[in-house]
Amino acid sequence: MRPDLLILLVVAVSCSVNGVAANKLRIPSINVPSIDPLKVTTINIGQGHGPISINIKFSDITVTGISDAQVHKADIDLKKYSLIFKGAIQNVSFVSQYEMTGRILLLPVTGQGPCKLTFTNIQANLGPKGKGVMKKGKNYFDVTEFFLNINGLDKLQVQFDNLFNGDKTLGASMNNLLNENWKDLWSELKPAFDEVFGEVFHQYSKGIFSGVAFDEIFLD
Repeated sequence: MRPDLLILLVVAVSCSVNGVAANKLRIPSINVPSIDPLKVTTINIGQGHGPISINIKFSDITVTGISDAQVHKADIDLKKYSLIFKGAIQNVSFVSQYEMTGRILLLPVTGQGPCKLTFTNIQANLGPKGKGVMKKGKNYFDVTEFFLNINGLDKLQVQFDNLFNGDKTLGASMNNLLNENWKDLWSELKPAFDEVFGEVFHQYSKGIFSGVAFDEIFLD
C-alpha cells in the first residue's frame, strides 16, 4: 500500500501514523478537509433509563486532538473491501453549546450554554467497509458504511456552564456529581457518539477513496 495514502486514510478514520495530520499532506487527487479540528453540527442524546437519564442537544461542536491518535492494529481484507483499525487517542477535547433536561441520580437537572468534555485515552475499533466499482476502466473502493465502536475510555471530565439558570452553587455541585459518575454519563453518550462520528468518518473515507483508484492505493 502507498505509505502516503495509508497515513491519510488512517488520519481520516481518526488514527494518524507518527502524528502526521491530514492537513499536512498534499495529494492533489484527494479532497479531504482537515480532521483536526473537527467540526460537527449537532449530536442529540435521547433520555435513557439508567442512573443518569438526560436529554442533551450538543450544537456547534469543535473536536480537537484526533490527529494525535495512534494505530495499534490493522485488519485489512482487500477481497471484502474491509479496513478495520484498532487505535487510541490520549486526549480529546469536545467544546460545544448544549441544552439539557433530565435526571441525574434522581435529581432534576436543566441548563443551556457552553460546555466542554475532555476524554482521556479513548480506544476504538473503526474503519470503512464497502465494495468495488469500475470508473473509467479502474477499480475504486465505494465506501458504503463505516464501523466505529469506542470500546474503551479511561476518564471523562465535563464542565457544563449555566446549569440551573446560572446558579453557580447548584451548577458546581451538579458538575462534580457528573464527574464522579462519569461512567454512567458515558453510557448515555456512547451510542450517539458512535453513530454520529461514524458517519463523519464515513464521509471522510469516501473522500479519500473516490479520488484514487483502489489498485493505486494497494500496490502489488
